[in-house]
Amino acid sequence: MNDASIAQYVSPPLTTFRIDVKLLCQTAIDLLLERLVDKRTSPKTVLMSCNPIFRKSTG
Repeated sequence: MNDASIAQYVSPPLTTFRIDVKLLCQTAIDLLLERLVDKRTSPKTVLMSCNPIFRKSTG
């Protein structure tokens, strides 16, 4: 996950996903603030996209 640099050097080079960590963290903080400040009690689902980095480990 998150396109670890080692993934390209193992054999075969591993396919990974690149995740926007800054956006992930900001979203987590926003959700926490909604719970604490706005007193939101209902669960909320957030979908975030990521970019696959295809290497030789995929067919």
